[in-house]
Amino acid sequence: MTLGPQGRYTGGSMRGVARFFFLHIGSFVPVFLYFYLCGTAAFSADGVRHALLVALVVDSAYIALAWSQGEAKQFDAGIWTLFAVGTLATRAGVAPVLRLYQRYSPTLLFVALGLTALIPLLLGRETFTYHFARRQLPRWQLKVPEFHDVSRVMTLYWTFLFFTAAGLCTWAPTDWRFTFLYPNLMLFGIGVTATVWLPPLYFRLFPPAFPAPSSRSSWACRSCSTARPRAPRGPASSSA
Repeated sequence: MTLGPQGRYTGGSMRGVARFFFLHIGSFVPVFLYFYLCGTAAFSADGVRHALLVALVVDSAYIALAWSQGEAKQFDAGIWTLFAVGTLATRAGVAPVLRLYQRYSPTLLFVALGLTALIPLLLGRETFTYHFARRQLPRWQLKVPEFHDVSRVMTLYWTFLFFTAAGLCTWAPTDWRFTFLYPNLMLFGIGVTATVWLPPLYFRLFPPAFPAPSSRSSWACRSCSTARPRAPRGPASSSA
């Protein structure tokens, strides 16, 4: 599902760099900024409050820009909710939430991404994979029934990766290897490359069924098989 107006993204309105930015980078600019500000403040209480507010403002501005181009997506809503809840709770003086963001911010980020991927699937709605597919695949591939099956499998796979990354961050919340290195190696290693190997693997395990012939074609085939051949016509031969 794509958030925002449709049809704004036309052939000459944006360059390829802008498309790549909105598709892969833009949603995470506020995330990078948040962790940079928290890191410079050593995740102090005041530093986290300030970082949450700045990230929320920047994220809101980015979403407005992406919405105007028809490029806002579900991850934008999930990340914005993460910053909005944190900003409201810490400004209201909810100490447990502040301590949660101080110690488990990486975990909260991956949980937010995992829930953003999983909830639409559980509700029977379009998942985040549709947004990327509409911008990277030919139109005819989006119309075949197998596309929806592969999209659901890809969504479940990414949900598993997001929650696995959250588990790594929870295991050692102060070790940068568990909060940054290992999760990103996993996501970029077996996550991003999944578009290459996961669909072929799925079709190898679950081959698509050939469409059943229609009643008219079946009747035609039976008629052809039961028809009696006619003798070839030719010039009559004269008897000697």
